[in-house]
Amino acid sequence: MADSQQGDRAFLGATVFKELNSAKDQPGSDFFPQRLQTRDQPAYTLTLASWDWKQRSWIVRVEPLVTMGQVTALLTSIGWTLPVLPELDDLTVGGLIMGTGIESSSHKYGLFQHICTAYELVLADGSFVRCTPSENSDLFYAVPWSCGTLGFLVAAEIRIIPAKKYVRLRFEPVWGLEAICDKFTRESQRLENHFVEGLLYSLDEAVIMTGVMTDQAEPSKLNSIGNYYKPWFFKHVENYLKTKREGLEYIPLRHYYHRHTRSIFWELQVRLGVPSRPAL
Repeated sequence: MADSQQGDRAFLGATVFKELNSAKDQPGSDFFPQRLQTRDQPAYTLTLASWDWKQRSWIVRVEPLVTMGQVTALLTSIGWTLPVLPELDDLTVGGLIMGTGIESSSHKYGLFQHICTAYELVLADGSFVRCTPSENSDLFYAVPWSCGTLGFLVAAEIRIIPAKKYVRLRFEPVWGLEAICDKFTRESQRLENHFVEGLLYSLDEAVIMTGVMTDQAEPSKLNSIGNYYKPWFFKHVENYLKTKREGLEYIPLRHYYHRHTRSIFWELQVRLGVPSRPAL
């Protein structure tokens, strides 16, 4: 990749128009600013800002209304991802910074704020400020969870890491609150696990899931859980608990990231009484 006139700043992607989920909109290999746009939103930008020599990773500069669905549509298609990528499609970068964001990779990378390296804000007096751990550091550490009270976020710089095509996901049902907590703690301490998640179905019944990114998948165990005809993810997981068996599946990375989007975790069933499709 050739250096740009901005020193170590380079640019990412190819322009994405309209519906990001469409196969025809996959970005090319050329590097220049990436416009992110859906039918009902104006365009927002995501650019590859710099190389972090300390972390040995690229940094992307993202506007606050970019959503997790837009981020995964772009980054995973060119082999990259955010270290912490909260599950629901419509969660925005700004919301996850000004509020909080957590994911099943947080045992390894921390909260969403911990993968951010800089914020750009407009303050109440109209001044523009860029803050990092070494520049305006008091503001940098105060911005997360501030809910917009300190300024208007206009951009954030966020680390990205290489991605793979699938998540090799193990399902293990566990009974007893102490055993559940012990299992979850042990798996969270194993940093070779890229993802650790536990779903509790009662005080003493749970399924603990551990995942590792991989480029290889066993065809017979491939599960594209995000397809519209698939059962909601939490109902699919519950099947392992009901049948008292462990399991192994390969889930496409973007399907894994947004596994709780269709049912908003279990909110649709709780609030609306909408049944899930039967497990396939």
